[in-house]
Amino acid sequence: MKYYLYIPLGGNQSGALKMYRNLMIVFLLSGLWHGSHWTFIVWGVYHGLWLILDRLFLEHWLKKVKWLAIPFTFFVVVNGWALFYTEDISIAFHQLSTMWTFGEGAIPILPHQNMYHFYLLIAALICVLGFIPYLRQFSDKFV
Repeated sequence: MKYYLYIPLGGNQSGALKMYRNLMIVFLLSGLWHGSHWTFIVWGVYHGLWLILDRLFLEHWLKKVKWLAIPFTFFVVVNGWALFYTEDISIAFHQLSTMWTFGEGAIPILPHQNMYHFYLLIAALICVLGFIPYLRQFSDKFV
C-alpha cells in the first residue's frame, strides 16, 4: 500500500492536508481490498482517521503520557477488530455497544458461553502486563 498508493499519491511530501487525504485514501482502499462488506470500508476509514489524529496530536500527547499509550492503543485496536470481524455494520455497532457498556448479559458467568469476552479479558490482562514497566515512572511522579 505504501509503495503502490501512498507514495504515488504524494505521500507526506505535498503538505499536511494532502498527507491526510493520502492516508485516508490508502486506508479506505485497504478496507476495500479486504472485502466488499461495509464493515471493511468502515474499518479502513476508522484506521485512516486514527492515523490522521495520530499525526495531528496523538503522537505528541502519548509521548507525554507514556503510561497511557499501551491501553489507548489496545482500545483502538480492539474496536477496529469489532468492525473487521463482523459481516454487518449493525452487528458491529451492537458488538461495540455490548463490549463497552457492560450491560446485563455482556459478561457471561462461564467464559465458554461467550469466548469473545474471555479473549477480551485475556487481552486486557496482557495489556496490563505491558503497563508494568511504566509503574515506577508513574509512581515516582505521584509519590
